[in-house]
Amino acid sequence: MTRIKIIVVLIAIALITMSRMASAEVHFRNVSFDEAKELAAKEHKVIMVDFYTTWCVWCKTLDKNTYSDETVGKITDAKFISVKIDAEKGEGKTLAKTYGISG
Repeated sequence: MTRIKIIVVLIAIALITMSRMASAEVHFRNVSFDEAKELAAKEHKVIMVDFYTTWCVWCKTLDKNTYSDETVGKITDAKFISVKIDAEKGEGKTLAKTYGISG
């Protein structure tokens, strides 16, 4: 497993297991992956990528139950450059293949 893939998996597990308070949220940045890398270097943060598809039920569950959690939002905003990337469109197709995202 690549280092980034391991980080993505560990972050996903951590976020899923955190409590739900639903008064804040993760603030995903609307930037390309290359721009996210530049921001991460500039802000001394790690990139958290949420690979999603429009039809993915679990992706919608993460949005509703995890990414809307106040604690999750505070932690991710403080430590990560968070980006959502559609695994079926644009650069997302290539990135999903590069990082072995299959579901």
